[in-house]
Amino acid sequence: MIVDFKSVDYPRTGETTAIALRKLDSIRYTKEQIARKDDINKPFINDERVIGKWKTFCYFEPIELKKEDFIPFENPPSGAWNYMTDPYFKEITFAEGGHCTAVYTDEIITGDDRHTWTRRYWLRKWNCNACAYEIKEFGGNEYLIIEWKSGDYRYGGRESSYYVMTRE
Repeated sequence: MIVDFKSVDYPRTGETTAIALRKLDSIRYTKEQIARKDDINKPFINDERVIGKWKTFCYFEPIELKKEDFIPFENPPSGAWNYMTDPYFKEITFAEGGHCTAVYTDEIITGDDRHTWTRRYWLRKWNCNACAYEIKEFGGNEYLIIEWKSGDYRYGGRESSYYVMTRE
């Protein structure tokens, strides 16, 4: 089968890429069967530094900037990262004991049955993703850099992208 693939550039360029696919079986897979899943069975380890409310500062893809290279600038290089005026992932609050609440544009997710955290990971139980995080300090400000494992990661095999949060 030949598929005309419309990449992320399609709206801008109008160009497609022809991809040849070979049939391997006739099984009708569910989304759950094909989704990429992480090991979320991690013991709780406290992390006093992460406790509190964090709001989105910016977002970046690994092709634009490596997580290790993130340094906040007042005037960032063009295209280095995306400062968002209305981000999809708006904020996250990490509370004592591994509890957390995440605020998105269209919902608020709370409850240990949906997600928890442990040192270095936000454990999203509803989609079996362990999103690694780290805190960096620049100019006296703390920045939480957290993996964002979207559908492109879960179903498309892409690398995770990153949200950068600042402490409120």
